[in-house]
Amino acid sequence: KYFKNIDETFMRFNVTSLREFILKKANSSSAVAEAGFANCREYVRTLAQNPRYHFEQNKKTPRKTDKKLDFFECLTCNICMDVCPNAANFLIPIPPQTYSMANYSWNGQKFVEDGELKMVLEKGGEIANLAEFCNDCSNCDTFCPELGGPYLIKPKMFLQQENYEKHQGQGFFLEGNNFRGKFAGVEYILKHDVNFEFLTDMGKFTFDQKNKLLAYESKQNRKVGDHPPLDLFLKMKILFDGLSQTSRYGATLINSWNKNEKR
Repeated sequence: KYFKNIDETFMRFNVTSLREFILKKANSSSAVAEAGFANCREYVRTLAQNPRYHFEQNKKTPRKTDKKLDFFECLTCNICMDVCPNAANFLIPIPPQTYSMANYSWNGQKFVEDGELKMVLEKGGEIANLAEFCNDCSNCDTFCPELGGPYLIKPKMFLQQENYEKHQGQGFFLEGNNFRGKFAGVEYILKHDVNFEFLTDMGKFTFDQKNKLLAYESKQNRKVGDHPPLDLFLKMKILFDGLSQTSRYGATLINSWNKNEKR
């Protein structure tokens, strides 16, 4: 739509370049900077006269649903991306599918299968937040139709290790094939080589590509019935795969920054 509008405007003014358009709209012959200022003044004047931008048309707060915002799977209306002044919110393409794996519990001697973990993602993309770009203005929360605030609830991705380590809440940092994540202030590490290693306060768990448990090194003082936080393993693996396989701008920034930091 943006490029269509540009094309239609250029045709209306009979110009072929942005420079020509700026000059012609301001009735100027050569001073592009002065013409730009003149056009801006005129644009501001038209905005001030447009009732759409007056207080009476904007005094109501945006509508909210009764649904609480989740880590994954929101309405994916993308409003939070449009209203962010710093473009901190971005979309990670993640194929719609059901992610599942066996759950495990400690029986006093070893971890044994105990039910199934399942995570259904249907939207085809998940909203995330670039921490260094976000100034916590909460504008995305104001316009989000769900309750909670995308800048607080959605995965918060850090570009710099120092910032990630100082952060006390939920957050993530990519170090090559090591993906570090915090949930409720507790850190978990996902390492990827041929298989996936998941480091937790319960020990180290090794999974194959299909999430089958291959080995574990359990820490002491486990209680019978304890479950390792494999729901967090699933979340981190989904995020890691999404960031690794997309060229969208947020993921590209994270991966590019990561490569530059390693040099």
